[in-house]
Amino acid sequence: MPYKTERELQLELSAVDFEFFDSHPISFFRREVRVGGCIPDLVSIYFNNDPTMDSWTKKWAYKHSYIIWLFRKWGTLSLEQIASLCFESQEHISPYVQDLRENDILFEGFNGKLHLSEQIAEIKSGVVAVEAKLSKWKDALWQAIRYKDFANIVFVAMDSTQIPGTSQVLQEFQKHQIGLCAVSPGNIKWIIYPELRESGLCHEKEYLVMSAMIPKTQTLWSRRNRVNASSQA
Repeated sequence: MPYKTERELQLELSAVDFEFFDSHPISFFRREVRVGGCIPDLVSIYFNNDPTMDSWTKKWAYKHSYIIWLFRKWGTLSLEQIASLCFESQEHISPYVQDLRENDILFEGFNGKLHLSEQIAEIKSGVVAVEAKLSKWKDALWQAIRYKDFANIVFVAMDSTQIPGTSQVLQEFQKHQIGLCAVSPGNIKWIIYPELRESGLCHEKEYLVMSAMIPKTQTLWSRRNRVNASSQA
């Protein structure tokens, strides 16, 4: 096998700029990101505009990103509606809403309801989640299926010498809309090109996107210069 460990395979993938989103020129990537109860081997986030935010609450928490996700989904909301959708009391949810208002993320409209700032509302993003495995395709597939909750594109990357080739196995990947590629040093070959999913993603996507945007956690991500980035074969 070209790769002795999955870490070597991950590092090979980290050097590749998968250009799935032509209209999103700015990208960040990070290895082994914990999202809910799972840890994708590699996550890439693509933005249509520079997402860096100079102002953000120092108390940023998962709840903040969940509230932002609610606004992306519903457009405008009252405090009462936010609390109801969060299954929380207004008293408990109010400090998070106030944080977002103080940092110009939320604004009150003419109807008294809140809405996202134009800066945040106009940011479009795409999330790619990758499961890297040397040989165990079945384990990789079932882990990758979970990533569909929060990623627009999901695929499994395997050592090229261990890639499954039977039609029955490949049908399993296609059925679940999971891509599959064979990786060798300096080369990636698509066996099944991954499908783009633009709807039905949960709040965990917003959590990932926001963590790449705000100063407190952005340092955990690597920003890629897509002009000079490596490209897949």
